[in-house]
Amino acid sequence: MIDDDDNVPNETKRRSLAISEDGVFDIRNYIPYLINRAAIVLIEQFEAGLDESALARTEWRVLAILSQRGPTRFGALAKLAALEPPTLSRVVASLSKRGLVVKNKSNIDARGIVIEPTTEALDQVQQIVPHALRVEGVAISGMSNDEARFLMSLLQRMCENLSPWVPDDEAQD
Repeated sequence: MIDDDDNVPNETKRRSLAISEDGVFDIRNYIPYLINRAAIVLIEQFEAGLDESALARTEWRVLAILSQRGPTRFGALAKLAALEPPTLSRVVASLSKRGLVVKNKSNIDARGIVIEPTTEALDQVQQIVPHALRVEGVAISGMSNDEARFLMSLLQRMCENLSPWVPDDEAQD
């Protein structure tokens, strides 16, 4: 969290696009607002397609990460899924009860836990991916492939600025 200007490097101190030339704040040009507004609509559309799978959005996010990365340490999974550890514990418990993940002890850390997707979980993720891609397609309609790649690159950089990606060697056991 950025509390004051002293923590912001000089090269990132820029005039906000949300401040007009006459110094008036315009929320329509405030990047966090725009991202949140888009995210709310994307989430609503995405969740509408989850009904058949009986997965919650956070459960799908966890399973999608596990399907890409394989067995992942609990702490790394919490960071990757953007979930607080207590929330992730509840999600993992629910998924485990339904046979979608397995919890194993870490081979590296005696207190660590590694979460592993089951074959059924991987199948469920693959069944939902087409819907996820349709939602994404609606969001980027009217953009060229280059524009969509550029948007993805900017969002990835923003995420990295705010919360760096967990390297594979920290996430894997």
